[in-house]
Amino acid sequence: MIGLSIIVKLSRPVWGLTATIKLSATSKHIFSAEKRYIERLSGEPLTDTASIPNDNLEALFELGQQSRQGLKDFIEGFAAPSWDILKDFEFVGWSLKATPKKIIIHVLTTKYVTGPSLQLCFA
Repeated sequence: MIGLSIIVKLSRPVWGLTATIKLSATSKHIFSAEKRYIERLSGEPLTDTASIPNDNLEALFELGQQSRQGLKDFIEGFAAPSWDILKDFEFVGWSLKATPKKIIIHVLTTKYVTGPSLQLCFA
């Protein structure tokens, strides 16, 4: 992970740094959304990830590890009859009605479709 931070700091602004920061921002968005969905489903307060800088890849991937662990813990501990109960979710400026099953499928789809391509970009 240390090498990734060096790449961000030494890349040329025209392509390297700009592209790396955009990928970092995308990673941060995915990890933050994943973490917040689990927090919403669990009735926990939402984590504010605004303080994590986009160019600190170690912190971003730590957030990713935390969100993945939270997802794993949630799936393992969630009661089977509750997966299909429709719930209301409030977001900034909009709301959503969905089952926990639908939310988790969305999170997993994002994780397994977008996640590997982001990891390749940081490799």
